[in-house]
Amino acid sequence: MEQELPAIGSLESKCPSCSHPLDLPPERKTRCPYCGKAIYLRTRPADRKRVLLTEDQAELVKEQWAMIDGVHAEYVFHHKRVRNTKARLASRLGEAPTAEQVRLELLIEDGETHARRHQWGMFSAVRREMAEIVRRTSGSSRALPEYLEVCYLQLNGPNNLAIHIDRLTGTPMVDSRLPPWDPKHGQVTPLALARTRQLIEETRLERKAIREMFLDAASNLRASLSLPLSANRAWRRLDKCLFREAE
Repeated sequence: MEQELPAIGSLESKCPSCSHPLDLPPERKTRCPYCGKAIYLRTRPADRKRVLLTEDQAELVKEQWAMIDGVHAEYVFHHKRVRNTKARLASRLGEAPTAEQVRLELLIEDGETHARRHQWGMFSAVRREMAEIVRRTSGSSRALPEYLEVCYLQLNGPNNLAIHIDRLTGTPMVDSRLPPWDPKHGQVTPLALARTRQLIEETRLERKAIREMFLDAASNLRASLSLPLSANRAWRRLDKCLFREAE
């Protein structure tokens, strides 16, 4: 099957869009210094060679790999979802959305889906990825409260509950043997903790201000998700993690 796939992309060190020779072969995604269009570096399935690609060609290579890996149906579903999200955002914004805006919109939808299915571990992971997008696009001040929310979710010990469909009614049923949240086993991941510390350093906020920001965010989350760990108890645990080096 792989041999039937067309060999997409250029092996030569030249822009795949304008064909202008490049001074140095790109080692990662970059932009052509002559036409300004994106240059992607990928391994194509046809011969396993690294090639330079346009954005459209890179998407074709991604689809080829999905065909080889047996997940083409999933690729088509995701690609259609991205396309529809782009169109919806363009209509709302009055201009073409950025890749980050599209990704954030998709994550919001994923979070809502995980919440409906009581997949709180996945829900928390989605919220961390959303916080990271906010950091990249809007800066430290906007991202800090988002990461404090992530810390609070993780301290509550989120679990992914097993769901089965009732054969008689077709209603989704949750396996109640596992609690949705278990603060006894909750802990902030090293990645979330390191990023939160970084944001605190960049914003230069006082410890008291961080506490107030956390309590406000945590209280709102607790009210909306019925979380078991109070904001104050969660802060006492997080405070020791965040500022232990300063003690």
